[in-house]
Amino acid sequence: MNQFTSFSTKPLLEGASLFAQVHVDTSVSLSSPASFVMHGFHLEPLQYIDIDTNLDDANRILEKTHMRTSFVVDGQNQLKGVISKARLASSYVLKIASKKGLTRAQLTIGDIMVKLEEIDTVSETTLANAKVGDVLKTMEKASYEYLLVTGANQNELRGYVDLIDIAKITSYSLNQAKSAKTFSQLVDSLVNHSEI
Repeated sequence: MNQFTSFSTKPLLEGASLFAQVHVDTSVSLSSPASFVMHGFHLEPLQYIDIDTNLDDANRILEKTHMRTSFVVDGQNQLKGVISKARLASSYVLKIASKKGLTRAQLTIGDIMVKLEEIDTVSETTLANAKVGDVLKTMEKASYEYLLVTGANQNELRGYVDLIDIAKITSYSLNQAKSAKTFSQLVDSLVNHSEI
């Protein structure tokens, strides 16, 4: 232990607060580095919710843990998707309940989550050279709610970017129209919109 040196410590100051991992302040703009809006797994502890959790319990978990978003895992702790407070409170829940012939109480987060295979990735290197506006444009153009960030090895997840977080941080008004990626999504959007 002779090669190491001890350092001095201080007592915690009264009124100290937790440091926000995401740069949630007014200084973040569309021209800021994209890394300002990335939730890095090395900085933020990941929260997991079981895929069979009912919607009310999932909402309670998110409220009690002060998290807006959580990852969803199956019984073998395999990552399956993402769930958010926004999705739990959206009309999407009732649309899925109606489509499946179930009540809201019968749904689980597995029924309404954003499935992992629906979330694209971007490399940490690409993000390091991008601005917040670049990320926003990419996500809006492709109708992404989330982007997963990978390391040099594409199988290694380093973090994620949340579209709603970007909108809140930058006060940007999101384009709410989602483009269909498949024919079945197009038919589904036509059938389930009463305004058509």
